[in-house]
Amino acid sequence: MPSANRMTFGDFDRAWGGRFYADCLSLCSNRADPVVYEHFDGPHALNFIEVNLETVLVDDAAIQAAKTWTDAITAARGAAFVETRQFNCAAAFDAPAHQAFKLVRLTAISVGEALATPNCGGRF
Repeated sequence: MPSANRMTFGDFDRAWGGRFYADCLSLCSNRADPVVYEHFDGPHALNFIEVNLETVLVDDAAIQAAKTWTDAITAARGAAFVETRQFNCAAAFDAPAHQAFKLVRLTAISVGEALATPNCGGRF
C-alpha cells in the first residue's frame, strides 16, 4: 500500500472495500464542499474496527468521479433519487462508485468505532 498522502480509493479497495456515501452529488448548496466517503465495517476478527475514507469534491479527478457516479445513478433511478440522497440508503450503486473513484486520492482517513456516515435521504 502507498503512504496515506498518496493513497487512492482503489488502493484501499484492493485490500478491503466498503460502502460509498456522499453528502451531496447534485444541487449541492455552497455552505460547504461536499464529501464522498467509503465506509468499511470491520469483522469480529478485526474487533469491528471501522474505517472512513474521504475525498472532498474540489479537484478535477474527484469532481469527474462524482459526475460519473451521479450519471450511473441517474440513468438507473432518475435525478430525484440523486437529489434526495437515496443512494445512501443501500449498496446498489457501490459498484459504479468503486469504479469511478478508484484513482481518486483520499483527503482524509478516519479509523475508530461508530464512525458517522451521511444520512439516508434528505437534501444537503
